[in-house]
Parts: sequence; structure tokens; C-alpha cells
Amino acid sequence: MRNIKFEAYDKKEKRIISHKELEWRSSICDFMDDFIDPFWEMTERVISDRVYRQYTEIKDDVGKAIYEGDIVKGKCPLGNEWVGEVRYLAPYYAVLGNKSHLLLSDLEKVRVIGNVFENPELLESDKQ
Repeated sequence: MRNIKFEAYDKKEKRIISHKELEWRSSICDFMDDFIDPFWEMTERVISDRVYRQYTEIKDDVGKAIYEGDIVKGKCPLGNEWVGEVRYLAPYYAVLGNKSHLLLSDLEKVRVIGNVFENPELLESDKQ
């Protein structure tokens, strides 16, 4: 069975909200300030300070879960180093580099090195 989970980047707090914290915050009473209902926010097109990131069901070489919006580094099938942003391009997760993209599943020795919200400079270095 598919393991569906999300994280969120909170624009106000300027930080990633983990899957466990989202679960906790969605289970507390809705009259509290830190209540979050991710399903409602995503399906009802609510204007929110959060950007949701879905789990790809792939972990990097050190066991860290890879989410949409992560910046990963790995080796492409030809042996070149590849750095890019993880995005969902139906029906696959791809790593978008400067000029092209690869399927996430095609990369070897993959490592999460940051994310597009907190470390956009990691993608800038790829463009040079």
C-alpha cells in the first residue's frame, strides 16, 4: 500500500513543518491558533501560508525521505553529477536541473542537500 504523507513549508514561520507535526496540528481543536487541516487547505484551494510537499516514497542514500521541492545531488546514468529540484511530472518524480531533467528513480547515490524554500542558492550554483 502506498505511503502518502506530506510536509509543508510555512511562509510566515519560514520553516518546514514535518509530517508528524502536521498530523499533531491537524488533530488539535480548530479554535487554537496553530490548527492546520492540510487536506482542507489542499482540496478547497484555500489561500494559505503553507506550501505542501508530497513524499516521493523514495529515500536518499542516508535514509532521508525525499519530498517534492527537495534539492538533491546524485549521479546520472552516464556518471555525471546531477543537482536539481524534485518535482512531480505525472506520472513520475523528476529532478529538474539547469537544462534538462532526469527521473528521480534513474539517479544513483542520491543525497538530499536542501530544499527550494530554505536553500534556493543551491540551484543557482547549478546554472553557472
